[in-house]
Amino acid sequence: MIEFLSYIARSSVASAAFYLTYLLFFQEQKHFNFNRMYLTVSMLISFVIPLITFHTVSFAEIAGIQSIGSGTTNMPETATGTVLTIFNFKWYHYLLGLYILGITCFSLNLILSHLKAMRIIRTCRILRLYDHPTYITSKDVHPFSFFNKIVLSEKTLFSPDLEMIVYHEKVHIREKHTIDILFVEIMFLLQWFNPFAWLLKDAVRNNLEYKTDDEITKIFHPQKYQLAMVALADKKGVSPFLTALNGSQLKNRIIMMKKKSKSKFRVAKQLFILPLLALLVIGLSNKEAKTENVQATEKTNSTLQNEKNEVITNDLELRKAIATRIKFPWIAADLNKDLSLNLYANISNNGKITEIYEQVAENIQFVDIDEVVIVAYRRESDAQIPDNDYIDVLSKEAKRVLEILPQFNIPDLNGKVVKFNFKFMTEVPTEK
Repeated sequence: MIEFLSYIARSSVASAAFYLTYLLFFQEQKHFNFNRMYLTVSMLISFVIPLITFHTVSFAEIAGIQSIGSGTTNMPETATGTVLTIFNFKWYHYLLGLYILGITCFSLNLILSHLKAMRIIRTCRILRLYDHPTYITSKDVHPFSFFNKIVLSEKTLFSPDLEMIVYHEKVHIREKHTIDILFVEIMFLLQWFNPFAWLLKDAVRNNLEYKTDDEITKIFHPQKYQLAMVALADKKGVSPFLTALNGSQLKNRIIMMKKKSKSKFRVAKQLFILPLLALLVIGLSNKEAKTENVQATEKTNSTLQNEKNEVITNDLELRKAIATRIKFPWIAADLNKDLSLNLYANISNNGKITEIYEQVAENIQFVDIDEVVIVAYRRESDAQIPDNDYIDVLSKEAKRVLEILPQFNIPDLNGKVVKFNFKFMTEVPTEK
């Protein structure tokens, strides 16, 4: 739970950094297509960056201690028994509850706004204005677009600026601005408490209006269009998304229309996003350091040479050869009972193991070797793994050890079938 709250907090920091960058470098520029992409993508990336995890792994060598009969194999990690805990409310439970309450309230507000717009559309009559079906309502509302629908008040039909009004909404529909706003509204729900999320949401709305205004002024006279905006300033907004021709940023929209497009340092400003993104990834991503315990395998040249020339000549050397090679597979360290398995090996006359079997026919005679016991510390795990899966893993380890045993020079075993008995056990380590 604390991890989730930390994730939301880090995503809020990313949103703040992206908005401040927009405010500093891009807000006053008339590069509306770039701003549109930057604002929407930055809100998405602000949620992605805290999910990135960098793993660093260090290896610590341990010496496994195995023996036959009463020996053990020491595993590096320990497990504890199940502890019954009583749930207590902490401060972060209340914080999470408040966060969920905020999401619920803003979600309901968004849904109700949609429903209000859809109710108006259902009661409208349809006229075709300037090659586009237009929904006409009796309510005195501000003109708005809702996905692919244009909604106008009946009073607006008598406006001398009707063509500009319809064309304005057609631009919103053609550019699919409703999808941008819907996406940003959903992203905002997850950061409703963040003031920069509010600013980002407004920046998306305003940029889309700036872009639409720019399209209109390429066709119609800018001053006439600005007067049309002022004439509609008293209309009540309905759409849950765009507020059509006017809104709280009416003054800023008129100022933006009068600005000249500047391209000085444009590319340099846009490239600033790359170091910003790198800094956010470094600062807000997860870092996990993991230490893995591995069996010590580094050997000196003299040791390797001794192993190469090693020959098993008696039962004690056989015990030692198995004990120094066998390992308890870590994947099976949550085994909660003893498992025994038998393997049969055919030893040639010159002392080499030629074949390994899991079972032999009843009429085959074999030599039975004393049981090999391998014990490991049980790890903490709730895994419910079938016994067959454990047997497969442990059997592979036992076969691996038999395959790498040195040459035999034991008269009682050479040229015979030998039965090896393995017993794998796990124990809960005792606290010191």
